Amino acid sequence: MPPASTLRTTAELTAAMGALQSAEAEVTASLTTLLATTEPIDSALQRLNGLTDTLGNMQQDATTLHTNVERTAKTADRVGGRVRTLDEEMRRVREASERVALVMELQSSLQELHTAIEAQEWEAAARYCARAMAIPEHVAKGPFAESVVPTSLLPLPPSQTLQEARTALLKIFSKQFEIASAARDSANTSRVFKLFPEIGWEIEGLELYASFVVDLIRARAPAGVKSKHNDHKSAWP
Repeated sequence: MPPASTLRTTAELTAAMGALQSAEAEVTASLTTLLATTEPIDSALQRLNGLTDTLGNMQQDATTLHTNVERTAKTADRVGGRVRTLDEEMRRVREASERVALVMELQSSLQELHTAIEAQEWEAAARYCARAMAIPEHVAKGPFAESVVPTSLLPLPPSQTLQEARTALLKIFSKQFEIASAARDSANTSRVFKLFPEIGWEIEGLELYASFVVDLIRARAPAGVKSKHNDHKSAWP
């Protein structure tokens, strides 16, 4: 549209007015369209404004929940620590109880062993000796056992009492084995031989039994074989 200062005739003025009205109509239509377009945005903004309180409450709830969880975690740590401490105490109590039971078993076995030896009940003696030997060494030689097990009848430390009994039984069983083997009593020889492993003298028992078997074979051998065996034996220095 030309500037108003250049309009000279009525026709030009009328044309300019028409152009202004058209421009005004276009602007009005554009504004109407723009307003219609912003209504959903306004609605969304209104809804967001309405959620402000809800979001605030949710944030507060989340903060409260976090605090509770943190408090619960700390409580769980404290409880867990106490549970671990209790487990450790229970383990110690169990160990102490087991140690007491083993020491009582050791004391009883040594007393029964002594009684069996006095009564010359050798199978029972071997059995009680094996029970005493089954007690772990760290228990039998521990300070608790050494303070509790000795009695007026058996005043020595339990490990020493047991060792002396084993040595005595070895001598007794060896003597009985020699008597039985000299009498060619196979049944009694086998009975005595079975007692050696029970008291921890397996090798000594095997040596005695091997000698018994060699003598038995030699005794049953023909006279010629015996003579050759004796000649071969006398050839050695």
